Amino acid sequence: MEQLLKKLELVYGKKIKDYFLEKTECYNFNKTDKEIVQTFVSYELGYYNEQIGEITLLRKNHYKNNHAIFTRFLLISIEKYHNQLNDFDFTELDKKGNAIWHLEHIIPQSVFPYNKNLKHDLGNLTLLYQASNNAVNNCMFEKKREILAYYPDFDLYINKVFKCDKFDDKDIVLRRKQLIDNIKEIFFEKIDNYFKVILKLDIDGGYI
Repeated sequence: MEQLLKKLELVYGKKIKDYFLEKTECYNFNKTDKEIVQTFVSYELGYYNEQIGEITLLRKNHYKNNHAIFTRFLLISIEKYHNQLNDFDFTELDKKGNAIWHLEHIIPQSVFPYNKNLKHDLGNLTLLYQASNNAVNNCMFEKKREILAYYPDFDLYINKVFKCDKFDDKDIVLRRKQLIDNIKEIFFEKIDNYFKVILKLDIDGGYI
């Protein structure tokens, strides 16, 4: 567990590591690192039915308060799993100690035109670097897509959505399903790869 926490802080930053520790302290007794991570994701995300291989998503707002911390954890995990060559430091902080990488709405929350239940949906959230985020602040999807083409984070795996011609309420639902499929693969179907690829640990918590 000690090595796991060190790696979590290195990959995700102290805030996510502390959140993970707070949430897992009550159920890590006699559990392996693999089981602790899987339980954390299951409890925070919803419920994973191993028999049918499906995730039931219980959380509706993935942006509010501590929910945003877990959403950052998921998006960073997906990015690092599928884009291992990128060298972005998602733990980077500004002079005030705030995260440089911002959790951003793909369709702005201030002018969201669809069902409000989809505003803070997992499918409508991504990560943008501070400069990129400031450049597209409150822009609608088409304009945001045009501006981001000039920024490095345009090429992130989790930002491939900005290479699409459009993005509406149906696309939010579709992207959510795609992200959940990614989460299912990373944390349940191929959890050994998560430890090796992202955390650089073996499944028992030792360094590779």
